[in-house]
Amino acid sequence: MCFGMNHAKCAGLTHVIHGLDWTCGGCVLSILPFSACSSEEIVEDHELANPSEDDETTQNIIRILREKSKDLRLMHLNTQCMTSTFKEFLLTVKQYPMDIITLSETWLKDNPAPLEYVSVPGYSAVFRNRELIKGGGVGAYIHEPINFKRRIDIEKRSPDLEHLWLEVPGRNRHSKVLIGITDLHVF
Repeated sequence: MCFGMNHAKCAGLTHVIHGLDWTCGGCVLSILPFSACSSEEIVEDHELANPSEDDETTQNIIRILREKSKDLRLMHLNTQCMTSTFKEFLLTVKQYPMDIITLSETWLKDNPAPLEYVSVPGYSAVFRNRELIKGGGVGAYIHEPINFKRRIDIEKRSPDLEHLWLEVPGRNRHSKVLIGITDLHVF
């Protein structure tokens, strides 16, 4: 679909069959049935966003997250291309009540259209994107009631490192939590 060139080894293919149609991992979501749905339709579709009654583990996780609403609820995801996995991401955000969602491998550029596409209602988004090389990129979604400060002073200490730092309030009004996101780990 994207007419991109992929090495069979890089795409994880062990056997190549000539003449067989193949879709790269970045485009495969665009051919699935829900690809024509808007992000709003997916987020608002209560039936899709709720776990099935049989999924006890998911129900328990959601129950615990709701019970711990006064604690900082943090999730990290490796998105492997934010624009191609965004609709699945919205389902996850709708299902699991998180305060901060950190991301690696966003594959975003500083282009207004894709950045607008990956906006999430009720969350502020902060990204550090790669401009010159494919892949990489880190970001975070912060639930809007949370006051946060981006710590660019820390990021400037190692400008070649792909990292993003956020400071959020701690449990009491005098404490602070520092969250660091790199393309490898969350600190």
